[in-house]
Order: sequence, then structure tokens, then C-alpha cells
Amino acid sequence: MGPALRRRLLADAKEIIRVGIEQPDIFDLAGLFEEDIGPDRISDMVAGIIKVDLIGYTKRVFVELGVIHKGQPIPVNPYNNNPILLVPRDVLRDLPLALDWDDFALVASHNAALREEVNELIGSTWRKVANYASKKDVRDVMLKYPEILSDLIEQYRHKARIRYNFDEDRAGQVVWHEAANAAAAEHPLKLTLPEKPTIGNIAAVVTAICERFRHRKEALKVYKQVVKRFPDSQFAEEAKQVLNRAGQADLRKVVDDGYRPDAVEYMIGAMKRFSELPSEQVGHAVMEIAQLGQTGLEINNPLKRYSLTNLDGDFSGLQLLCYMHVGMALFDPGVDCGSGLQREYEIAKGMTGK
Repeated sequence: MGPALRRRLLADAKEIIRVGIEQPDIFDLAGLFEEDIGPDRISDMVAGIIKVDLIGYTKRVFVELGVIHKGQPIPVNPYNNNPILLVPRDVLRDLPLALDWDDFALVASHNAALREEVNELIGSTWRKVANYASKKDVRDVMLKYPEILSDLIEQYRHKARIRYNFDEDRAGQVVWHEAANAAAAEHPLKLTLPEKPTIGNIAAVVTAICERFRHRKEALKVYKQVVKRFPDSQFAEEAKQVLNRAGQADLRKVVDDGYRPDAVEYMIGAMKRFSELPSEQVGHAVMEIAQLGQTGLEINNPLKRYSLTNLDGDFSGLQLLCYMHVGMALFDPGVDCGSGLQREYEIAKGMTGK
């Protein structure tokens, strides 16, 4: 944390103590009212406070593992020459961010006058504050009405403290490390650096890695693995977007300029078939296709076949994409299906009179 930010945070802390708030929990919530404060910086603050304990823990674990002998210094990171500090997993957890808060009321219901005034200034709930109010306004209101700050701290204290689940890895803390290891194992590449590498040596290694994974097919396999192994992580959502864009690009590579007649035919078939089915079954089929698509449909490989539990038949990837587009449009004509086949859909509608 730089000196300017440190001064700002200390000035805020001084003002908060002045109005009677002395609970240290307020630093966990500093991101609500201070710019440039997020989970990383708050974690750095806490780590600085408990650094002696982390050093003691690290030495004990390294000794138990035989990495060092008792009395020896902690190993250093060869890339930055800083000591390697270990942190026990059971003290790691997601730091509640402002956007994660439920719609807790800012002001207790019994104080109608204060509630009306505060609502007009920054909003009625913490979620609205996080989304719309400036941090300066939030800070000013908290200092003017310290009871709001006290209530926020009490709400925060009652939120469940759950250790971070590295198996689910919802925040994507380790997903890319594991995916990268898997990709490296599948596509091994021998890399070497001299004991004292130059910028040129490092650039050569980076270039070699980029050359190995510059092929689109290999890169997409890593994204698919991320989605498959960590479906609930934030990085899985980003990987799905990459796969979706890649699928749309694949569609357009098939034709230089115009539309895909095969997609139009599939959509006409989907419109006819869905018109004969209950809407509930159509909805289940669309959801099933969407789930299949999360790991990528091979839309340009007609030999790759798929089957559904909610719809009889043997389908190609492109056919399923067309069925999903038509099904989603049936439920919401204005929805962006994300398939890249809107032109084909409009042509199919015109040909069927839908």
C-alpha cells in the first residue's frame, strides 16, 4: 500500500474513531467508503499485522516437511528474493464485497426520519449503495450518522465465516494453475534458462510458450477443461464467453458472406417440431442443450453426434445450436441467443411464415 493511500485510510480511521466507532471490523469493510481498497489490499493489511505469526507458522511447517532445519532461515522466492510465507488454508475465506451484500436496510425501521434522509442521500439498502452511491457520499453519511456504521458492523459480524473451498474454487484462485499444468502435461515443452538470464533469454522462453499454444484448437481445449472442472468459478464464465465467441467465428468461416443454408434448414425443422410439443418439454430441451454448450459444441463437425434426454433423435452440434436458438426465441422473441445465427433465424421465420 502506497503512502498516499495509507494516509487516506488512516485519516478515515481517525474520523471513524472520533465519532465513537472502535471495532476493528471496520477495516474489512473499508472498500465500501474508500477508493482503491479491495480484497487484495485488505488481505495485505491483515497479513502485515499477523506477519510474525505467519513467519512462525511457515518455519514450523518447513521444518516438519524437512525443507529446512530448525534455526535455518525461511527459503526465498528466487524470482524476487522475498521470503516464502505460507498461510494455513483454514484462515482463508472470501472477503465479503459490497456487491455481495443482500438487501440489508441501511437504517433500522424504527427511525423513520433518519431513514428518509439517508435514503435520499445514498439509497435504502447496502446493495443499492454499493451499486449507485459514490464512496465519498457513503463515507460522509457514515461519519454523520455513526449508528449506521455500527449497525453495518453488527450485520457483518453475524455473516457466516466460511473457509474458502479450494475444491469448488468459486473465485478461480487455483483453476488456471491446474488447467495450465494439465495443458503443459498434454503438450510438453522443454524450457531452460541460464543461471543469470537476460531479457533476451526470458523473451525466448515466452516466445516458445506462445508458439506452442498459439494454435486455437489447443487453447480452446484449456478453456473447455476450465469449464468442465470448475463450472461455478468466475473464470468458467469467462471461458464460456471465449468458447461462445470462438463458436460464432467458426460459423462464419464456413461462408464468406451470406448465410448458412444448413442452419436455416435446421431451424425450420426446429420450428416445426417445437410447434408439436408442450412448451414445458421445449424448455427442458433448450436448457439441456445450453448445458451441453457450456463445454463447447462441435458445430462444424457433422460426424460428431449428440443425444438429448428431453428430445428424441440424433443431432449434430450445429443442429442443436439451431434448436436452442429457436427454443429461446419462442420464449422470448427479443432475447440475444448468442448463437451468431440471427440472420438464419430471420430467414427461417420468413420461409415458414412464423
